Amino acid sequence: MAPRTTRSSTLTAYAESKIRSEEALERLATTDFVPVFLRNATAFGFSPRLRTDLVVNDFVCTALVTGEVRIKSSGTSHRPLVHVIDIACAFVAMLDAPADAVRGRAFNVGRDEENHRVRDLATIVQDVISDCSVAIGTSADARDYRVSFARVRAALPNLELTWSVRAGAADLYERARAARFGAVDLAEDRYVRLADLKRHRESGRLDAALRWTGIER
Repeated sequence: MAPRTTRSSTLTAYAESKIRSEEALERLATTDFVPVFLRNATAFGFSPRLRTDLVVNDFVCTALVTGEVRIKSSGTSHRPLVHVIDIACAFVAMLDAPADAVRGRAFNVGRDEENHRVRDLATIVQDVISDCSVAIGTSADARDYRVSFARVRAALPNLELTWSVRAGAADLYERARAARFGAVDLAEDRYVRLADLKRHRESGRLDAALRWTGIER
């Protein structure tokens, strides 16, 4: 069994909050409550609640609007990727799985083939949007990781995750272009998670614990 991620091995407060949540839920497990922890790779692809602050989506939307893929770091770090449709398929499969096969276990969700260097993701997007250029920064990125998806394959042998980064980037590009996604959209807070949370905090709709207050503004 792969070693369980611990608080001491996390790099960010966000990651630590996820581990704490898993630990708290695991303590609540009963025969009638089966907690399962899905650690999704970095999501990408079109969805009704589009996010442009995810690396592939950022590259595609920025290239569509500006004609350039912008890498803020040196692009040498790795990311595991998974399409939003494949994430949904994994959630459905877990709900149908035998409880004893998944109870209290953490599963990475994604495909081994979709562990990529960030600069290689930019090249894929450039292949999809042939008239865009790539700008690469120089700073290092500590978030450098590749993960194994062997555990989820073993637990759910019939689960088929089929979306590649290339197919997802092409699909997102076509959908965004058809929707006339432009500079105003790229600057919109609602497509960026942290900016959207900040907006709701400032309006009073979310309190300091990020709970809805019931105030409509």
